[in-house]
Amino acid sequence: MRLKFFSPLILLLGCSAQQPVDSVQILYAIGQSYTALAQSAISYINSPAATPKQIETIQKLAKATDGALDAAITTLGNCPYDKTTGKFDQACASRTTVSSAVTTAQSALNALEAELVADGVKVNK
Repeated sequence: MRLKFFSPLILLLGCSAQQPVDSVQILYAIGQSYTALAQSAISYINSPAATPKQIETIQKLAKATDGALDAAITTLGNCPYDKTTGKFDQACASRTTVSSAVTTAQSALNALEAELVADGVKVNK
């Protein structure tokens, strides 16, 4: 299973998370949580305890989370970014399209975490 890790973008968002834009801060936290959950998922999938059905379900949820996080980052990335201040345009980052994409990413992450916990996986946070 291949999971993307958005470290360069997450670092960029981490720098921007100092501004009072909830979407940026939430997206940064989602990226960090996803990285930790992905590590737990990979460890579990590679263990003999995982059944083929569990592996398939985890892979589908990870793919959905990956896609939702990618979409949220892309949506936020469409906002103007001031390299001098290290901040996204607050009005743009606060728009409904950005917050909706972030909410979708959070929901996908929650579903992945719930599946891992239901499968008895000790998740990293």
